[in-house]
Amino acid sequence: MKKMLLVAAALGVAAFGQDEAEFSKWMKPLGPQMKKFGAALEAKDKAEMLTTGKLLKDSYTKTKTYFAGKNAAGAVALADKSLAAVEAMLSSLNADNMDKAVSDAAAVRGTCKPCHDQYRERTPEGQYKIKL
Repeated sequence: MKKMLLVAAALGVAAFGQDEAEFSKWMKPLGPQMKKFGAALEAKDKAEMLTTGKLLKDSYTKTKTYFAGKNAAGAVALADKSLAAVEAMLSSLNADNMDKAVSDAAAVRGTCKPCHDQYRERTPEGQYKIKL
């Protein structure tokens, strides 16, 4: 029974981790959300920073799972770095330490471009796809 559950769980993670269309569903909304996030940082809007932080944490967790399924260790490491930065920011916000949260947020924003540069490519149609 345990073996069947482990196999089922592994297959579920593998299927989830392999679906590029699913990946795009949670990644594409992050662009506009990050613009709102930038404005929230400037305004030191705790509520919006918390909202975005939770969304980012969820997205980076899914991103890590996706790239783990592709055996892309570098992308998994970048997702881990992103998650750590988001968790630090959320912790600072929850401790009402806005200055530290803003500093942590800079680390969050600094993880996007390195991953996109290494793991995303533009198609001739102007769309993006994952490159491994």
